Amino acid sequence: MPVWLIALAGVVLFWIFCAWTVVGMFRLGSDAAALRSAVTEVLPEVSQDVVTLRAGGLLTGGVRLAASFFPLPEEARAGINTLHGAEVGVYKLSPTTQCADTSMVFARADKVMQKRGWTRMVGVAESKNLVMIYVPRKMSSARRVKCCVLVREGEDLVVVAARADLVPLLELGQKHWERELNRTGTNSPEHGSFAFK
Repeated sequence: MPVWLIALAGVVLFWIFCAWTVVGMFRLGSDAAALRSAVTEVLPEVSQDVVTLRAGGLLTGGVRLAASFFPLPEEARAGINTLHGAEVGVYKLSPTTQCADTSMVFARADKVMQKRGWTRMVGVAESKNLVMIYVPRKMSSARRVKCCVLVREGEDLVVVAARADLVPLLELGQKHWERELNRTGTNSPEHGSFAFK
């Protein structure tokens, strides 16, 4: 195969990848989109998308890499190192959307998310306000934590999904805890230490 043809194929694939990445930045991932769809089946009058943004592993990895070259406070560094992906969709419900039966909203969302391997950890409803938080049924490590959150407040509907490595935050908390114990003179062997996986 000629070298020019390989180079041309490489260039085409590069531009396809760039276009796919840019388009993907303005769409929810499949789990968050499924949660939004499940709820809007019961609250069907979504009049417009206000904004939809997604920062995947490539973008958040680039942010972590760039941040490593700057002197940051340890709290800021821990926060940056924790986030491995995030997406948010903000939608406007029609002013005529009625307050649906919340048991129907929860039942529909639970059914859809359970099929995808998620379970509801929090569900709160009051009048036209609603909060749902889902986590995967199987989370084996603090290094791979995911959640999907849906919030409705009046005519606003927000869907958020995030992937995180909680170890940097847990280690930061342990450091602060140990400093406080040393400062107050209450450090002793029985307090022990933690190891995070």
